[in-house]
Amino acid sequence: MAWGKNRRGSSASASSAPRPSSSGGRRRPPGEPTEQDIARSIQQSAVRVRVTLQLAADSPSLRDVLAAFERDLEARRGPAVSRSLDVRVALLECGLSSWQQLVELQRVVAALKRPSQPQHQQLAAKTTLRHDAKYDEWRLALGFARESEDALWAFASSLMLRLKSGGVPARVLLPPHRLTLLLASAFVEMGEREVGEYRWEGRQTWRQVVVEGVGEQREEIQRVLLRGNSASVEDPLAGLRYPELVPVVDDMLNGNKDARKPVVVILRGIPGSGKSTLGREIAVICRERGVALTACSADFFFETPRGYVFDVKKLGAAHSKCKGDFTRAVRGDMPRSQGGGKQRRPHQHVVLVDNTSTQRWEYEPYEEIARSSGCRVHIMEMKCPDVLIAYRMGQRNSHGVPPDKVFELARLTANPLSDGEVGGVTYIGLFLDEDAQQKMLAEIPLVHPNKQADHVTLFYRPNKQYTRDAELGTSFTVRGVEVVQDERGQTLRVELDEQLPLQVRNKIPHITMSVKDGVSASYSNELLDSKVVTRTTIDPPIELTARVGAALFVQNQRVITTSSPFAGEENVSSKTSPICSRLFILYVNESDIMDCAAEDTAKLLWRAQVHHHLGSQSNGRRMLCVQRTQASASPSLTVLLKRLQDQFLLDPSSHFDDVMEIHHPCSFPEFECAISKYLARCDTINQVKVVTTQEELMQTTEEASETQRPLQNAELSIIRVGLQGNGVQTIALLAPACSTISSVLDLMGVSIDEESRSVNFGGMRALADAWSHIFGADDQQAVRRIDTTLSGLRSSVVELCLTVPSETALIEVAELEAKLSSALERKQSVHCVVGSCVPGQFYFNLRNLSSYTPVFCVRIASRQNDSDDTNTAAQLQLCEQHLRTSREVCDIEAYSVLTALLRAILLGRCGDLLPSSCRLSSLINLVAEGLVLSYLGSICGADSRPTAEDVTSGRIIFALYGLLIYLSTLCSEGWTAALGDSILALQGNEKAQKTWRNVLANVVQDCKSVLVSNRCAEEGLQEASLLDPHDHLRVFMLLMKPDINEASGVTPVRRSIEVSSRSTWSQLHSLAGCDKLRHVAAMVLPQDDDDDCNGDSTEFFFCAPSLVARRVDVAASSLAVVHRVIEKLHALEDAGSDGALCFGEFVLRSETDVVGDEEGLADLN
Repeated sequence: MAWGKNRRGSSASASSAPRPSSSGGRRRPPGEPTEQDIARSIQQSAVRVRVTLQLAADSPSLRDVLAAFERDLEARRGPAVSRSLDVRVALLECGLSSWQQLVELQRVVAALKRPSQPQHQQLAAKTTLRHDAKYDEWRLALGFARESEDALWAFASSLMLRLKSGGVPARVLLPPHRLTLLLASAFVEMGEREVGEYRWEGRQTWRQVVVEGVGEQREEIQRVLLRGNSASVEDPLAGLRYPELVPVVDDMLNGNKDARKPVVVILRGIPGSGKSTLGREIAVICRERGVALTACSADFFFETPRGYVFDVKKLGAAHSKCKGDFTRAVRGDMPRSQGGGKQRRPHQHVVLVDNTSTQRWEYEPYEEIARSSGCRVHIMEMKCPDVLIAYRMGQRNSHGVPPDKVFELARLTANPLSDGEVGGVTYIGLFLDEDAQQKMLAEIPLVHPNKQADHVTLFYRPNKQYTRDAELGTSFTVRGVEVVQDERGQTLRVELDEQLPLQVRNKIPHITMSVKDGVSASYSNELLDSKVVTRTTIDPPIELTARVGAALFVQNQRVITTSSPFAGEENVSSKTSPICSRLFILYVNESDIMDCAAEDTAKLLWRAQVHHHLGSQSNGRRMLCVQRTQASASPSLTVLLKRLQDQFLLDPSSHFDDVMEIHHPCSFPEFECAISKYLARCDTINQVKVVTTQEELMQTTEEASETQRPLQNAELSIIRVGLQGNGVQTIALLAPACSTISSVLDLMGVSIDEESRSVNFGGMRALADAWSHIFGADDQQAVRRIDTTLSGLRSSVVELCLTVPSETALIEVAELEAKLSSALERKQSVHCVVGSCVPGQFYFNLRNLSSYTPVFCVRIASRQNDSDDTNTAAQLQLCEQHLRTSREVCDIEAYSVLTALLRAILLGRCGDLLPSSCRLSSLINLVAEGLVLSYLGSICGADSRPTAEDVTSGRIIFALYGLLIYLSTLCSEGWTAALGDSILALQGNEKAQKTWRNVLANVVQDCKSVLVSNRCAEEGLQEASLLDPHDHLRVFMLLMKPDINEASGVTPVRRSIEVSSRSTWSQLHSLAGCDKLRHVAAMVLPQDDDDDCNGDSTEFFFCAPSLVARRVDVAASSLAVVHRVIEKLHALEDAGSDGALCFGEFVLRSETDVVGDEEGLADLN
């Protein structure tokens, strides 16, 4: 188990626990900052923000009092009153110095809920009106009851600890003693009778939390509508996060032979691993079973009415009290919490111990006390799958409360290893498992006392890019061929798997077997070079299995990990778990998209916020809302979507499930009603997050009625992102710093990162596991990526080839496809599987927590090259060829970064109408690789080629400029030679190849013009070396700027097919639908017998998935062609002759109007 949860599990407090009136005065662990340190840090931060709680009276009488006071006495409104006359309480002040802290603050605040204790659901308050003689004014103020003050303090303290755990400095603004809010003040004379008219006493309800900038403008950054009290659930067990816990607890209860003795459950695990959440769910199960439960924890000692207040010097007393409570509970001397379920078991009792207990001696006394009392003991350990995850939990739980469900939050870094989030990487290697070590030691006895015999070092102190290219946990074969030894050391020389994508930076690959006392393991390098040693050849070689791993230096200790930091995330969201759906909404104004000319760094800030709030596709839904203007020449939705991708720098794999167009100014209540109608067709949604450019939406949210809200049972957070001239100026200071070239590429999502690499490998592993289940043997090499050789390259569609035995017949391929689909659907990590009309092809995606959610396209191919699918075989051979050549021509780090950069430029500029025998995005990947290899091969001398050091230093950007200048000099024959026969064959016939040459030539010429105008094309690139990273960011964004003209030189008719919302549809269905449309178009359009993919006919038909999953963009030579294809599609689906995916109801949209069924259109909107 590795579930990140709330560290503090109960609100119970001990009578002897500390009860300070404020946060001051408590003792802290060594090194923890004081209140003065935190205040100084906030004051020195780039942006200061305030977190405010907005209350609402249980009746409108307080608003009436305030309105009358202002009207009658011409009073000035105080800072504690909102525009809608609601009361606001300033809770915290926070300091932000980076966009990461901004996103962390937004995420934590978005997860806030009202207090769960019934007595704290409403806050008792009353007004006071006093005369200030010093200023001769009457002041109307609001005071709170002591219990209500404590509730506010507990809420603010908990929020402060959560932010502190996330690295955001914060301090509580509430006064330590009496909380009095100034509502209004007036310079008038008043009698006793008039004073009584402005008295009010009642209760205030928790309503909204507002994050705003500190200053005169008080710009709102975020507004959270606190979730209302949900109705009681008929079956509380159905809402458990861990439903598999129910039979475990039942077994504990049923296995207790003596019902008079309590069942003892001891939880152990590092902070944040999920112990407290597990304990709460055990309590729910016991309550439903009618079983009493007593919880014991040292944390309870530090719980006060004003929140959790830790004092390190009282930790011993806390554990002593916990042990005393436990002793009394097992002996029956302590009150129990009675079960309230339908099944009454009054004599059964569960005693739960919730402490860290990472060492046995920590929980052993509880075990001894329980056994001596005749109790049955169960120890539940929360295990972490990886040291990196364990360390993150520790960071987020340093006496602070982290956000709930740590693993369900988007990460702020996609490179925890290479960025040093945990510790420095000492080396990357191939690590032997226990079986492989035993096999090796059985063949090769050790001759020296200090045993090593565990790994092959690939790269000692690797650079960042090498670490990102290494997929931890991937298995490869290592062959031991020779034993080399002398009186100081013993080593095994090895040969590595040819499929290993990593270059070996050790001179001679080897496994250090053993060394003499006082001799370092690095002596093996000298041993292998020495001529005065004993060498023994191993014939036949020993074949060993090893996994790629990393040696980390964490807290002065070396730690070995052979699993990716992102591995196992798919298990967090179980297919059998109750639905916990989220809805992400990007709400933009048409004018903001079309007229925005923001700075490049501002775009990076928008991208960072949208990317990290987007969330996983498998854990929720994504919607795009566009506020249309009233202009007559309004652009089409297709144009808007393209501009949206440009403005927010959206990832290629980022897409939305639906789009909603709003044609008139919309207040928040109207917007919420429209969203609720959409949600009526979806699964249960309990969390809605809106990222918007609309200031009006934030303002009208303040006036939303609590009782009339259709989404009052869902957590709703609205986050405003700023656009130039119409945005939040406060957070503009947090734009990502472009300090290095590497940081620029990371922020743009262009470079290869650990997260995307891990997700891509996860898809390959899922398919390999399904194939092994069917094939009956583990054949990891049967699955290959064929759209690129760079495993970590981000792509909306990742193409995988599964090579099956050559004797597999075509009819068997169809059966195999069905079996594979079934096996994948049963896998925990797979979210969805959709078939295609293309034989031997289907799609699937993963269930993970990453916002990067590519679709995996699987092609089944025979091991023989004479397969009917020549394109698959050609792509597979081309990838193998590129992989071999790239290893020889330069450092793999330089090759991968150059390819990623050129590919981003080509994707942005080439358009979507280029002919292709295979998937266009895959062909662009392979074209980029081929052109990079051609450029590197043209450089005379290996010393002149880019190196891994150039990637580290950032000089790789100059290699990109040189690559573009080189390509701009190519003639027609040069392009043919640079691309190579294999790529030309994938482009199509001679006409298609000519189109490609013309497009590529135009693209690189335009890029050269950009370089010349920005002083990046001079001889030796001397001028470019004077530019700072911010300038290079601007140049690169110009290089990859999408071309609004048709790159292929044709002007097509564009349409969009929108599928009805009544149909189950996703991005996978859109891809399968495109396959079907191409298949239908091939039946309708005339084909050339010599080339059935790219004939010489002037008629053409293209289609591709849109940014919105329910839309498929279509481009054709004429409207008649579109109508012919659609008519043929209708005929096929009506006849039912095609067993593949069915479009069902859809409408056909043009650039300016709608052609099709009006009723279907209404259903879409």
